[in-house]
Amino acid sequence: MKVFHCIILLLTVCGGGTACASGEQVKIPASEVHLIHSAGAGRDYQLHVALPREAVNKQTPVLFMLDANAHFAMAVDLVRAMVAAGELPDFLIVGIGYPVERVDETIVKRIRDYSPVVDTRHEELVETIVAQPVQSGGAEAFLRFIVDEVKPFVARRYGSDMAHTIFYGHSMGGLFGLYTLFEAPQTFGAYIIGSPPILWGDDYVMKAEAAYAGHHQDLAARIYMAAGQDESDLDRVLNLPEAFKTLEREFIESMGNPNPLAQMEAFVQALRHRKYPSLEISFTIFPEEKHSSVPAPLLSHGLRSVWTVNSTK
Repeated sequence: MKVFHCIILLLTVCGGGTACASGEQVKIPASEVHLIHSAGAGRDYQLHVALPREAVNKQTPVLFMLDANAHFAMAVDLVRAMVAAGELPDFLIVGIGYPVERVDETIVKRIRDYSPVVDTRHEELVETIVAQPVQSGGAEAFLRFIVDEVKPFVARRYGSDMAHTIFYGHSMGGLFGLYTLFEAPQTFGAYIIGSPPILWGDDYVMKAEAAYAGHHQDLAARIYMAAGQDESDLDRVLNLPEAFKTLEREFIESMGNPNPLAQMEAFVQALRHRKYPSLEISFTIFPEEKHSSVPAPLLSHGLRSVWTVNSTK
């Protein structure tokens, strides 16, 4: 099972519900699960929704998070604890996931949905490990699903007017967040992005940043980015089992032995260099944290960084 927990594209932890000793499913209080068939994408998704303590009103802020199968339970507990401590207002939390039994079943699906362009080297790496076809480059369709189907569903069912929204994504989810930032930044008022693979698709992120700058004088967004101190070496991020070490080494060499942490820092510096009037961006390196341990501090620090009533949309 370790193989499904290791590589940069496949971060997984238990989410949504866990099984107790008797086999009875443990549910998250005050939460709902909805199966949604995407007319545009032609496939099913599962929304995990955690309700705030008070009734939702038009001004209730909404946290949209990816990888709900992996991170929803963590996010709900953390946000509710922060709300109870008076650090945050009540949030409606919407986790976008997949109707599967095991988290490792999301591997191929999230690569398809979260990646903005095709990356054959990453596809081949994952195909070798999971022994099934992998197709990347589906972020455009996934963004349309969120904008045209998820957000209207949430607004209609829960009554929020989407005036205050925050995006949360880690790893491949972070890559999707950066794609959205440059393709349709108004989709969310603020972005919490952790450990995105900047190197995806022959430096897609840096190219997208430069292309955006070539056609825009401003970027109205509040961004919090973070990564773990241990993410400076790609082999520590991938952390493949011993049986795949040769494959891992060949893959890293084919990528030019990159430093993922340095790439994130270079991206942040590039954005700051643009001096966009409406952009606020923070970047944190968490001491002693690894790729797999970043999601929780990313969320807590990120929410404190980006949340203000006037800065979210």
